Amino acid sequence: MKRPDFPLTPSSPERRPADVTSLSSRREDAESTRPKRAKESPQKSRPARKAEKQSPTRKTRETGVARRQREEAADARMALREAKKARKAFERNEVRRFTARVRRRRQAWAAALVSLLAVGVFVVVGVFSPVMRVQTITVTGTTRVDPAAISGQLTDQIGQPLPLVDIGRIEEVLRRQTLIESYSIESRPPNGLILHVVERQPIVYIPVGTKFELIDAAGVTIESRPENPGDYPLIRVPKDEAKGVAYASAIEVLQSLPADLRSRISEISASTADDVTYVFGDTGQRVFWGSSDDAALKVRALSGLLANWPPGTANEYDVSSKDNVVVR
Repeated sequence: MKRPDFPLTPSSPERRPADVTSLSSRREDAESTRPKRAKESPQKSRPARKAEKQSPTRKTRETGVARRQREEAADARMALREAKKARKAFERNEVRRFTARVRRRRQAWAAALVSLLAVGVFVVVGVFSPVMRVQTITVTGTTRVDPAAISGQLTDQIGQPLPLVDIGRIEEVLRRQTLIESYSIESRPPNGLILHVVERQPIVYIPVGTKFELIDAAGVTIESRPENPGDYPLIRVPKDEAKGVAYASAIEVLQSLPADLRSRISEISASTADDVTYVFGDTGQRVFWGSSDDAALKVRALSGLLANWPPGTANEYDVSSKDNVVVR
């Protein structure tokens, strides 16, 4: 039975094939105007997957962070240790600098203590050791003095400890020897004692009765001879000036002359300290010297006079005034 050809509803228009065609074309047009998604090919997705495999995972990232933290902590600990070492070194230097004075004081005290102990040991050994006791007494520098006469008076010092020798006793014995001008005492370890003596030397002579006495610069009689000692000059001074200023002035003049002039003098005299006169024994010429002042100037003046007025042309030379010399 055929359906009747009438519209389904009175209001709906009749659909035509042309309308169906237009709808489909519209859909196609709309689809053509829409942006098409790029189709992902399997070849393009592979690199993404590879990159995704190469990127660190969360666990890997955490491991790297922990390692860096450990390294930083180790560096911090090392820096802390270095800082502690530097601080300790600085503190040691500061302590050493501030305690240098104390150390020097301690060293000085230690050196003094060691020296004191050494001296103490030396004294103990010198006093109590038999090796350091006097066994020999030697006298040197004597020609007129008998050394045995000196050492014979010091037998009480034999056996004494060398540091405890009685120096006063030795000096007393030496001072009794009038021919000794000076002396020195030397201790020579381990058991020797040496007395160095300088004897008095005669410089002039004076007649005493029938004899002639050799005397030194201090007026001490060194020797008495029966004959005239021609190798020394005769000195003439007043009796009360035998050891006074006149004698001292004459001796000072004699000692100030050069050896070539002094050896020619046969006689020297002085009544006061300002009128010293001497005579050359080989020519008999007399020199009026005056006082002992300005000896160097007078020696030069006399040398000039002797050169210009040799023996036979002058008998007297007066240089008592350095500014006005006289030849007669």
